[in-house]
Amino acid sequence: MGRIALTTLADPGTARLGGRMTVGGRAPAPGRAKVVIFGGAARSSTGYPISSFAVQTGSGAPTWISSPLYAGDRRITVTDTATHRSCVLDRHGVRGPNNVVDFDLAAPGFGHPDSVCTG
Repeated sequence: MGRIALTTLADPGTARLGGRMTVGGRAPAPGRAKVVIFGGAARSSTGYPISSFAVQTGSGAPTWISSPLYAGDRRITVTDTATHRSCVLDRHGVRGPNNVVDFDLAAPGFGHPDSVCTG
């Protein structure tokens, strides 16, 4: 498989996502929102294809932000732990440190009509 370098935002080919996380305009309670991000495209030192992931649990603040990730297409899953609703949202070509994706747990699709939701 080879060597896999850990990413920082200073590295080429990296990305970070973040934005507002609210419930009808208010900050959610700590732990209510969980964001899981998977995807991106990179290669190990031997050329093996790899992806990255991040998990962020809400702190009670009205914002969320991921750790550095490999740039590329992303699948974002947001779960409202109070209602057990989850929505999946795809974002394509995510690059750089300033990718904003806002969520409102009180809105249909958590504010994204193109998301697929369960629960």
